[in-house]
Amino acid sequence: MEVTVKQNFNRTAPRKLRLVADLVRGWDAEKALNQLRFIPKAATQDITKTLQSALGAAKESNMNISNTFIKAIMVNEGPALKRRVFASRGRAQGIKKRMSHIIMTLAEKEAVPSVEPKKEVKTEANQEVKEVKEK
Repeated sequence: MEVTVKQNFNRTAPRKLRLVADLVRGWDAEKALNQLRFIPKAATQDITKTLQSALGAAKESNMNISNTFIKAIMVNEGPALKRRVFASRGRAQGIKKRMSHIIMTLAEKEAVPSVEPKKEVKTEANQEVKEVKEK
């Protein structure tokens, strides 16, 4: 089971958010939440909010939160606010204040069944085949 959460029009540049998103991609959700507290970047606040929202959505859809991991994080570019800054000689220079969209998908780990070695079942047909091969 999967849960997808979106955070649109975030006022942080996507380049800054991708640095943090790349660190926690594929981690367990609870471990990622704890590790984000110790990463010294301002973008961790936005990723943490999105992760907490995703965990809340997972809880609502009856997923086992201790068994979830971050399957995917995508940070896409949103619209940019265009501003002007005064420059020398009466000119103006443009500045783009970039926005981003964060899309996070949480999934549950599936229990891997233990593989037991197959036991050979002795039947009359198997014995006849072995006898033919020996001759």
